[in-house]
Amino acid sequence: MEERKVKDSNRNELKDGDSVILIKSLPVKGTAITLKKGLKIKNIKLTEDDGEID
Repeated sequence: MEERKVKDSNRNELKDGDSVILIKSLPVKGTAITLKKGLKIKNIKLTEDDGEID
């Protein structure tokens, strides 16, 4: 099975454990929380769902 590659807005490949900075505000599903633009997220975990990152 071919490993899928996830890329950021600058076309850099993302991997588990990377840190990212949000380029737009994002609402968090099931809560009233919104993650603000410019927030640094550390140690991301890629999931099988294309629309979801832990």
